[in-house]
Amino acid sequence: MDRYPNGFQDYFFSKFKIFNNSKYCIINFNEKETLFKNLFDKKIITFGYNKGDYYIKKKKNFYFLYSYNNFYVSNKLIYLKGIFNYLNILVTICISEIFKIPKNIVLYNLINFIGLPHRFSIIKKNNGIL
Repeated sequence: MDRYPNGFQDYFFSKFKIFNNSKYCIINFNEKETLFKNLFDKKIITFGYNKGDYYIKKKKNFYFLYSYNNFYVSNKLIYLKGIFNYLNILVTICISEIFKIPKNIVLYNLINFIGLPHRFSIIKKNNGIL
């Protein structure tokens, strides 16, 4: 944050510039700081937990991912675990729909993606703790 003399506000506006030349702005609905109301001619698409155009809902012990109120996939079929991964997957689904990538191709890759070797991996499960 040393690069930003006015702290978070400067950081925020420098990141906001990402949207300058964007046709679509994909914004996390749950992070109020990123909800821009004045993006003029931009197509705003939201994602989040329980809210947004793309969202996650928890039912019992499972998470269900939705695209515009249409069920897309359950975490039962996805190797990656954790809300942060499911939120990233929502953005992936959103981008794939913008580029009109067929759902069967997206699902195949989501279901078969085991993660990158340098990222978190499950090494043991003991008493319900990963």
